[in-house]
Amino acid sequence: MPREVISAKNGTVSLDGSAVKDVTDITVTDEVDGIEYATSSTAGKKFENAGHRKISGSFTILQHIAADILAALGQVKPLIITTDGANEAFNGNALIKSATPSIPVQGGDDIARTINWAEAEVC
Repeated sequence: MPREVISAKNGTVSLDGSAVKDVTDITVTDEVDGIEYATSSTAGKKFENAGHRKISGSFTILQHIAADILAALGQVKPLIITTDGANEAFNGNALIKSATPSIPVQGGDDIARTINWAEAEVC
């Protein structure tokens, strides 16, 4: 059976109800922590059980539109990420954790900023 290929050409990011412009890269990581254990009944052999599920990721934007995003640092905001403008990769509340600039000194390309986020609850 052929594998379905989903284009990410029209992927979108919406933060706090507003579309984020000039998004160049998007990542979404869905992971589960492993809880390691060993007991006398396993003769010390180590096993792992599933722990807590965590969804996090990042998106990269051009610097000239970063001011609104920087104002959201440390806050929990509604975040919607789509892979092609229609299929949602994430839809929920996210803590905006960090904003890391990439400054291409030699190439003279646009300055970009990678925004890191993690799924969060509204408190």
